[in-house]
Amino acid sequence: MGHGGGVIVTVASAAGIDPGTGMLPYRAAKAGVARFTRCLAVELGEQRVRANCVAPADIVTEINAAFGRAAVARLQPLARQGRPADVAEAVFSTSPGTGPLGSTGVVLPVDGGMSTGTPASRVHAPAGQESVM
Repeated sequence: MGHGGGVIVTVASAAGIDPGTGMLPYRAAKAGVARFTRCLAVELGEQRVRANCVAPADIVTEINAAFGRAAVARLQPLARQGRPADVAEAVFSTSPGTGPLGSTGVVLPVDGGMSTGTPASRVHAPAGQESVM
């Protein structure tokens, strides 16, 4: 008897979730990965295959070294840049063994809450005087 089932985890980017300026081809491609994953969840759900997408933003890597911590802190509720371990935890949370049913079709931002909104204390504060955790 075949076991069936499984989990597919894709990695996109928070740039594919929320619109913004610049990097248009990159944003469009990452949005496509997120939508593809949600379509996979529908297509493969009856075979007990779950499909989820992790969408990191501003993770401390060599590529993101140009992004200053102050800018990140100003934009997101959790005022710190993400680490590669944060992305790994997000991937693990969408993997097998996360409960009897699990989730499918989820696009999980790993962005310190940036896609949720900027805290009011930082929107109205003069640059450099934001209250950060």
